[in-house]
Amino acid sequence: MQYAGKSGGGWLGRFLHLTKKSNAGPLTAVSIGEHISDCLQGTAAVSMRSLEEFALPENTETWQTDLAKLYARSGSSLGRAGQDTLSAMQRIRKLTETMRAEQKNANRNTAPNEFTDGLELIARLIQAGLGLRAATIHLGGWDSHYGAAVSLSTLIPTLAAGLSTFASRMAGDLKHVTVVIMSEFGRQVAENASFGTDHGRGGVHWVMGGGVKGGKVYADWENHGMEKALLTYPSDVPIVHDYRSILGSLCQHIEPTVDLKRLFPGFEGTPLGIYG
Repeated sequence: MQYAGKSGGGWLGRFLHLTKKSNAGPLTAVSIGEHISDCLQGTAAVSMRSLEEFALPENTETWQTDLAKLYARSGSSLGRAGQDTLSAMQRIRKLTETMRAEQKNANRNTAPNEFTDGLELIARLIQAGLGLRAATIHLGGWDSHYGAAVSLSTLIPTLAAGLSTFASRMAGDLKHVTVVIMSEFGRQVAENASFGTDHGRGGVHWVMGGGVKGGKVYADWENHGMEKALLTYPSDVPIVHDYRSILGSLCQHIEPTVDLKRLFPGFEGTPLGIYG
């Protein structure tokens, strides 16, 4: 699902490559965490855990001024890229100072967590106007083969709090952004002997943001519900939509001319109409 086809790179990396902008900045794609997400493989993505990581080893005003003078002498694409990167670093440094001041004066109602903080970082990067087009973040722990009630009682509120924080931070800017929550596999309906659930076929994607026709479940629930007679062997929710129908709808909403056959090699379906 991260690669969405047999071509090289991840689906999101391919999308960025197929819709590349001539004025793309140094932060076109970001993975929050230690590693770049598989779906972004094949593009110039940056992985970071905090804004402090996007800096030069000797991040001083004099050092950056000297580098800017060197890049300014070059009229090539390298010179322009260097100047754009240094400009982005200056804006990020100002953004970092603002975030530190806010955190110092903040009175949190809930304990901070990496997922919520990561989503807030993404929102800040979007609003900073750094040219960010795609960002990924990972929330693990859903592979609940045992004690599902215990793990989910923490994970579901964590996911909800992170999305709520992101939406609040974005405010009116959310209409220009789409958030997709996806998992690598579904779960079986029947509980196993360890009070958990094993790997299943049908799963769920959640989508929110600008233009999404929300407030509904895009499935024929009467014929594809969780009643035993409707399940597939051994106790799987049947697959109603190919996940590429969802991602394809998203990608065409952002860039209507994108070639879905190149984006998802081997996919013969049609985009799901989740946008108004």
